[in-house]
Amino acid sequence: MNESELSSKLKKNQLDRILYDIDVVAVWKPDDETTLDQDSDSQVNSFANTNGDPSYSQLPKRVFRQVTHRLARSLEGLAISTTVPPALIQARPKVTSEWLMQLSPDGEYLAVLQEHKIEIKTSESRFEKNHAIFYSKRDTFPSWRRLAWSPDSKILAATRSDGTIEIINEDGQIICVILSTSNSDIESDTQTGASFFLEPVAFLSFVDPKRGSNKPFKFEGQVYQYELIVVTYDSVLRSYLLNTPETAIVDGYESISRRSKVTATYSREGASDPGFFVFYHKFYFKQWLITVVCGTVITKKGLLLCLGGKPNNENEDGKTSSSIECWMLLQDRPFYRKLELEGATDVTNDDILNLSHVDDTSFFSRIKNIFSIWRKVGENFTDEIVHSMILSSNQDYLLTLDFSGSVNLWNVSISKGVVIEQSWSQSNLNYFARGKEYKELSFDEFQEKFLEIENNGSDLSGTPGLDNGKILSIGWWSDNALVFGYQSGSVIIARLPDMVNILGDSPEIFKSCLEIVNQYNCFLVIEHEVKLIRARVHGDNIISYSRAQEEGETEDDEFEESQPPLSRLISAITNSLHYVTDTFLWHFESDSSNVRGKFVTISKRTFRLNRISKISPEDLLRRKIDALEYDDALLIAETYDLNTDIIYKALWLDAEISETAIHDYLDKIHNRQWVLYNCYERITNSPATTRLLLTYGLNQTDVLNEIFANENIDNKDSLIKALREHPLELNSDTQDLLKKIQMSEELTLTCRFRHYFLKYLDRLRTFEDIIEEKKKRDTENYTIDLIEENGNLATFIDYYSTFAEDYAVFRDVNIAAQAMDFAADEFFNGLRFLFTYHSNETLPYRFTILEQIPETADPEAYESFLPNVGLTDKNELYECLWQVQPWRKTDWVENPIIKQLIFPDEPKELDFEDIPLKTAIQYPAPSSVITQWYIDRAHKIDSASGQVDKALALIRYGIKKNVKNLETLEEDLNMLSKLVYECYPISDRSGRFMMLEKFRALSEAEIVRTFLKNEESIVDNVKKYIFPFLKLLPARHARKKLDQTEKSSTENPNVQDPMDLLYNYILDMSSTNLEICCCLFEASKPTLNIEDRIITSDEDLTRVILACLYGNTNMDQLDIMARMFECFPIFDVEISEDKCINIEIELTKTSTPQEFLKIFKTKSESQLQRIVDFLETHLNAAEVLARYNNPVPLRWFIQSADNYTLQKRLCLQLSRKACKGPENGEERFESDEEWILLLEEMKSLQGNGKGVLGKISVEELYKDFISGLLSCGKFQLAREVLLPFDQPNPLSIEVAEQLVIDASREFYDNASSGNMHYGYMKMAYECLQILPLTDSIKSELEFIEATYILSEKKVCYQPGIPIHPIQIRSSQNRLELVERLLCTHETAYCDPKPIMELANKLGYRNDKVAEVKVLGMLADSALRDNDFEIAHRMCKDLINIVRTISKGKKEDSILNSMNDVAWRICYEVGKQESYDNLEQRMTLMGFALAKCPGDQAVDILNLWRKMDTRNREAKILRTKSKTLEKLKSEKTKPAVERVESVLMAPLLQGDRIKNFVSSWLF
Repeated sequence: MNESELSSKLKKNQLDRILYDIDVVAVWKPDDETTLDQDSDSQVNSFANTNGDPSYSQLPKRVFRQVTHRLARSLEGLAISTTVPPALIQARPKVTSEWLMQLSPDGEYLAVLQEHKIEIKTSESRFEKNHAIFYSKRDTFPSWRRLAWSPDSKILAATRSDGTIEIINEDGQIICVILSTSNSDIESDTQTGASFFLEPVAFLSFVDPKRGSNKPFKFEGQVYQYELIVVTYDSVLRSYLLNTPETAIVDGYESISRRSKVTATYSREGASDPGFFVFYHKFYFKQWLITVVCGTVITKKGLLLCLGGKPNNENEDGKTSSSIECWMLLQDRPFYRKLELEGATDVTNDDILNLSHVDDTSFFSRIKNIFSIWRKVGENFTDEIVHSMILSSNQDYLLTLDFSGSVNLWNVSISKGVVIEQSWSQSNLNYFARGKEYKELSFDEFQEKFLEIENNGSDLSGTPGLDNGKILSIGWWSDNALVFGYQSGSVIIARLPDMVNILGDSPEIFKSCLEIVNQYNCFLVIEHEVKLIRARVHGDNIISYSRAQEEGETEDDEFEESQPPLSRLISAITNSLHYVTDTFLWHFESDSSNVRGKFVTISKRTFRLNRISKISPEDLLRRKIDALEYDDALLIAETYDLNTDIIYKALWLDAEISETAIHDYLDKIHNRQWVLYNCYERITNSPATTRLLLTYGLNQTDVLNEIFANENIDNKDSLIKALREHPLELNSDTQDLLKKIQMSEELTLTCRFRHYFLKYLDRLRTFEDIIEEKKKRDTENYTIDLIEENGNLATFIDYYSTFAEDYAVFRDVNIAAQAMDFAADEFFNGLRFLFTYHSNETLPYRFTILEQIPETADPEAYESFLPNVGLTDKNELYECLWQVQPWRKTDWVENPIIKQLIFPDEPKELDFEDIPLKTAIQYPAPSSVITQWYIDRAHKIDSASGQVDKALALIRYGIKKNVKNLETLEEDLNMLSKLVYECYPISDRSGRFMMLEKFRALSEAEIVRTFLKNEESIVDNVKKYIFPFLKLLPARHARKKLDQTEKSSTENPNVQDPMDLLYNYILDMSSTNLEICCCLFEASKPTLNIEDRIITSDEDLTRVILACLYGNTNMDQLDIMARMFECFPIFDVEISEDKCINIEIELTKTSTPQEFLKIFKTKSESQLQRIVDFLETHLNAAEVLARYNNPVPLRWFIQSADNYTLQKRLCLQLSRKACKGPENGEERFESDEEWILLLEEMKSLQGNGKGVLGKISVEELYKDFISGLLSCGKFQLAREVLLPFDQPNPLSIEVAEQLVIDASREFYDNASSGNMHYGYMKMAYECLQILPLTDSIKSELEFIEATYILSEKKVCYQPGIPIHPIQIRSSQNRLELVERLLCTHETAYCDPKPIMELANKLGYRNDKVAEVKVLGMLADSALRDNDFEIAHRMCKDLINIVRTISKGKKEDSILNSMNDVAWRICYEVGKQESYDNLEQRMTLMGFALAKCPGDQAVDILNLWRKMDTRNREAKILRTKSKTLEKLKSEKTKPAVERVESVLMAPLLQGDRIKNFVSSWLF
C-alpha cells in the first residue's frame, strides 16, 4: 500500500480505533527467589505471617505436610474436594491464573496475589512501585484463591485453596485469620500452606453492615465497620462482622492497644471476639445453585448479590434455574431475598435458622460428600457454568464468561436482577479477534476461510488472529467497550454494539492473558511465560545450566496436561516416596553420595504486569520517532495535521552531517532558532563537517537588513554599507543612530548566534593549526626522545578521534585562559597561534599568560615572547608591538554598540584551573611596567624553582631587549648564581637554597658573611668572590644615588672603603671563630707578595689583628693568638721607654672589636709598635694564668692596669683554684714544689710593683697564697711557709693566727656533720693546730669538741632533723642545745659534770648566769624523771651560786636573771606533791618565796603554809607520848607563832615578807 492509500485509510479509520500504549509495569521471576525476598525500596512496608522452623518433636507432622504438599502439587488436576465437583476441579485451573490482581474501589491500590506474598502497588507510581508487601506460605493450589477489597479501600481479604482467609490492611499488616474446617484438624496448617483437601472460596466481598439502611447497625451491642460475605463452592454463604484496630470500639472506648496484639486467628464458625470479630450468619443457596463459582455485589440503588454457578434443575416446582441468580441483601432476617424474573414472585428462605448447625467435618463425612457430589456430575457439567463476571463502571451491565467460552451481556435491574441482553458464542468471539489479513471478511466468509485452511491439513490451534481459542478473561474498557483475553494470548477491545476491535486491525498478542483488571481507558494484564531448561544437578543442588537454554523460546505450559492421568499419578507417588526417604534419612546422607541423575528439566517462569492505556496522536508520533519509524511518523503528522518539525529534527539528529542532510532536513524545519541552535551545538570529529555546519548557520544569520527594516532612518543603505565594510570606524552620528535601534528578541538571539558562529569558525581554523602542530611536536619528540616501542611502529595520539570533545571545550574557553594552559604546558607554538590570530583576546593579558610558563622552563625557549622596549615617535620608551594576523575582517555584529545590545552582560568564559585573569594591562605598556615584570618574573623563577641560572638568563635577555634598570638585579643574580652553584658544597643546603628575595634583602656585610660560610676554603673564597663583589660596590652606590625612586640604602653609612666590609667580617668572626681570622692574617703576612696578600696595608693589618686580640673574649685560644702575633709587621721606628699606651679605658670594659679598631686607627706607627710590644707581655702573662686554670682575656690586662680590685681578685683565684676538692683528698698539684712554684709565679706577676699584679703588695700576696694552701688542706706546707727555719716569718703571728682561724671556720661552716674525725670538721680541727696554742685557738678547738659531742648525742635541730654544724654556730642561744640534749637523753642529768663541761665548751666558760641556767635545766630534767633528790641537789647548788653572787652584786641585771631562773625551778620542785620530804620542799619553797616577784608571793606563801601544816601533823602522829608531844609543841610553837605573826600581819606587803623570810632562812 502506498503512502496516499495509507493516509486515506488512516483518516477513514481514525474514528474506529484508539491509539494506545503498552508499558511493562513489573517483572517477576519467582523461580529465582530462594528466600523471603524483601523489596529493595526501604520505604516499602513488609510484614509476614510465618512461624519458626519446626523442631525435631514436630518431625512426623513436618514429614506428613511435605509429602502431602508434593503429592498435591503433582495431582492438582486430580485434587479431592468435599465442596468442589470433580469436573469443576478439572476445568477451573484451565481458565484461571495462579496469580491474581484486584484494584481497590478508589483506584489507589493494586493488590497482586502471588504464590507466597501479596504486593500492594500504588497508582501514584503508576503501579510500578510497591507500597507494602505481605508474606505468607506458598499455597498448594494457587489458582483457587480469591481477593477482595473493602469499599473504603482500607483492608484486603485473601483466601487460600484450603478455605483460609487472611485479612490485611493497605499497609500489609495482618488483621486476622479465619481458618477453614479442614484447618481446624491440622494445627498450624494455615502457616504451612499444605492441606490434603481442596476447600476453596468461590466468592467473597466486603459490604456495608447496614446494607443500605439508614438505621444504625449493632450486633450484640457492638458496632462493626465491615461485613465480609464468603461463599464457598458448596453454595453456602457465611457472613462475618469485623473491625480493624483503628475502627474497633470496645465498651464505648476506642481500642488503642489492638495493634500491639498478636495476630488473631478465628475458626470459620467458632468463638467470637466481641468488638473485633464475630461470625454473623450463614445462608444456603443449594436450592437454586448446586455449586457457586463466582459472584458480584451491585451497590447501585441498594445491595444486590449476583452469584454464578451450576443451576439446580431438581427443584420441587420443576422450574429450570438460570446460571446466574440474584438476591437482595436485607439488614434483618432472612438477610437475603431472591429476585425472580418478570411474572414470578420473590422467594425468601430463612436459612439463618440453621445457625446452630455444625458441619460434620470428619474424614468419613468428607468422603461421603465427595461421592455425593460425584453422583450429580454428568457430561458437559461445566459448559453453562459462569466462572467470571465483571460489572460495568456504571453498574448497568454485567459481563459474564462461562466454561464453554461464551460471553453474555446482562442488563442489571435492582428490582428484577439481571436480564440477558446479548450473547456471543466462541465462534463469534474468535471472529472479533481476527487478524489484519482477515479484517475485511464477514463472519461467514471468515468461517469458510477457517474451514478451508483446516481442511487443507494445517494445524490452526492457538494461531493468533485465526484460531485464538477460548476467552479466558474479560473486562470493561469503558461503559461501551469490552476487553477480551483469549487462550492464545490475544487481547482485543470490542466496542459495543458492532464489536469492532478498536485496538486496530489485529489483536494485541501476549504470552498469556488469564488475569485482566480494568480501569477507565486502561487495563492491566498479567503475562505468564514458562521456559524449560536442561540443568545438571548433584543431590538437591543445581550445578549449572546453559544461558542459551534459559533465554530460549521453549515453552511448556501444557507439559503436565499432555501426560495421561495414570502416568502423572505414578510419577507423583514415586517422587513423593523419594522425598519421604530423603526426609527420614537426611541425617545419614553422605556428602559423597552418587549422583541420581545427570540432567533435569527446570521450568523458569516469568510474570509480567503490562499496562495498556490510551494515548494521544502526539504521544504516538513521539513513539514512532523513538522507534525510528520516520515514514510512519510523517504519515501520522499529515493525517492528524501535526507539526513535522519534530520529525525532521529527529531525522537531522539521526543523520550524518552533509550538504544533502542539510538540504533534506534543516531546510525543512520552520523553527529557525532551533536550526541555529543545532548548528551552534552540534560538533563532529570531522573539522570539515563542523565547518560546513557553522558556515550554514552563519549564512542563516545575516539579518542586518532585517534589523533596519522597521527603522525610520535616512540613508539606511549607506549605514548598512558602512557597518559591513568598516564596523569599527563609524562616526559619532552613526553611533548615535545605532544606539537607538530596537531589536526584537528573535533578532537579538539570531545576532548572538552570528557572533558565536564567527567566533567558532575562527577558533576552528586555529584549532586545526594547533592539532597539526601537536602532531608535529609528537613526531619530533618521538624522533628525539621517545623510547617506547610498539613492535617496529611508532604510536602517536589520534587527536581527531576526540576532536569533537576537545573542540567543544576550545571554542568556548576563554582564549586567554587557553593561552595560559599552553604556556603552562610549554606549548609555545600553540601559544604563538593564539597571540597571532587572537591578539585582541590574548595580548591584554600577555603578562598573566607568560607568568604561567613553568619557572623551570629555559628562557631561551620562550625568548620570542619576552617583551621588547623601543623608542616611540616621541622618543619615549615603550613596549614593541606583536606581529598579529587575524583570520578575517571584523563583522558588523562585532560593532561595540551592536555587541552591547545583544550581550548586555559579557558572556562568561572558562578560566584556567581557577586562576583569575588579572586586569588587562595597557598595550603597549610603558618601560617601567616591562622592567617591573622582568623583576617579578625573576623573583618568581627563583622562589618557585630555585634555578638561579634561569632567572639570570631571563634578566640578561631583558637587558638585550633594551629593558632598563635591570643591571643591579643582574649583578645580584650573578652573585647568587656563584653562591648557589660554585661557592657552597653540595651537602650544604643552607647556601644552595638561598632565595633571591632573601639575598637582595641582605646587607653588603651579610653578603660577605654568606659567601664566607665555608671555612675550609675561606681564603680562596675571599679572592674569588669577595674581591669581585667589593669592586662592584662603587658603581652600585653610584646607581643608587642616581635613582631617586629607590629607597635609601640600609648599608652602614660609615663604611667608606669597601675593604672595611672585609675588616668588619674578620672582627665579627674573631669572637666566634678566631681560627678563620688567623688564616686570613696568615694569608696577609708581610713576607708574601703584595698581590698574594689579602690585607695589603701593614697598618691596617696591625690594627685589625690588635682589634681581634684585645676585642676577643675567648681565653682558650692562646695558641691561635700566638700564631696571629707572628703575623705582625715590624715598623721601622724608634720607641722611647717612657712612652706609654694611650688607650681609652672606659671603652675597653665593654668594647667590641670594631670599637677597638676605631681606637687603633687613631694610633701612629710608633704607637702601634709600642702596643705590639706590650701585647707580648700580656700574652706571656695570659699563658701563666691559663696554666693555673685562671685564664683571662687579653683586654683584662688593659682594664686592670690601675685596678687594685681586679688584680686582687685574680690573686685570690690563683691561690684558690689550685685544688679541686680537698674533702676528697684531690689536689691539683702533685707535690709541694708545684705550690712553691706557684708562689714564685705570683711574685713574678707582681714584679716588684711593675707587673700585671703590681697593685698587690708582697704581704697581701702571701696572705692570699696561705689562704689557698689552708683551703686545700696543705697544713704542713702552710706551717713551713709561715714559720720558716732559716729566714724571717713572712707574716706576723697575729696575722697568721687570724688566717688559721678564718680557714678553720670556713672548714667548719662547710662541714656536713659534726664528726671531728672526718671531712671538713677534721680539717677545721687540724687547721687550728698549725700554730702554737693561744686562747683564741683553744676556744675554737673547744667549740669543735662541743659540736662533736652534740653530734654524737644526736641532738636534732627539729624533730627528726639532725642539727648541722653551721646551725650550731649560727645559734643565738647555744644553751638551747644543752636543753635539747637533756630532752633527747632523759638520764643525762644523772651525770651533771659532762653537761656543765659541754656548756663551757660552747663558749660559756666562767659565765655564772649560764651555769645557773644549766643547773636549772638539770633540775628540770630530773624533775621530769621524778628524781627529786638530784633535783634538790641541783637546786641547792643553784642556791649556793646565787647566794655567792648576791654578796658581791645586789641589783645587777645578771643577778636578776639568775634569781629569776633560781626561784622558778625551786618553786617547781617544791610544789611537787609526790616529793615526800616536806622539810626540803619547805626550804625550796622558802627560797622561791624570797626571790619571786611580789605578785607571786601570796600563792607561794599559801603553798608553804599547807606544807607546814602537814609537817606539824606528821610530827604529832609520830609522837608516842603526850610528854614528848608537849615538849615538841613547846619547842616549835614560838617559832611557828613568830613566823605566822610576822607573815600574816603585812600579808599584802610582799617585799617585806620576802625580806623577812630571806633573813630568817638564810
